[in-house]
This record gives sequence, structure tokens and C-alpha cells, in this order.
Amino acid sequence: MGHRLQTLGIKTRTLMPPNVSVAVSAVIELVTEVARALPDFDSRIAELRPRFEADAHSGTAPTLG
Repeated sequence: MGHRLQTLGIKTRTLMPPNVSVAVSAVIELVTEVARALPDFDSRIAELRPRFEADAHSGTAPTLG
């Protein structure tokens, strides 16, 4: 499906957010603003998950980092 979306993106206006949750989108904006305001601040983000969870990571933590 990735190739199909890339092809569609050339022909149309396409938005592919890293996460479709409104709350996560707000957190991404907040983290971006804080990073601009505190350029010398070191931060770490850890994504904690149950060890045997079957589904894949959402990719939210790397987006924030």
C-alpha cells in the first residue's frame, strides 16, 4: 500500500500523518514548540509496551524524538 500512496500523493493532495489521534497530534505540536523554546535542553522519549503484545509499534515515539 505504501507505493500506491506515494503514487497517489503525486497526483493529488495527500496528508499522511504519523498518527491519526487528535491527542497525539496535539502532543506532537506541543513537543515541537517546547523544542524550539528550549534548544539546549536534552530530552529522551521511551516507548514502553507489554512484552508479548502482538501488534506493531505505532511509530509515535520516534515521531516525537
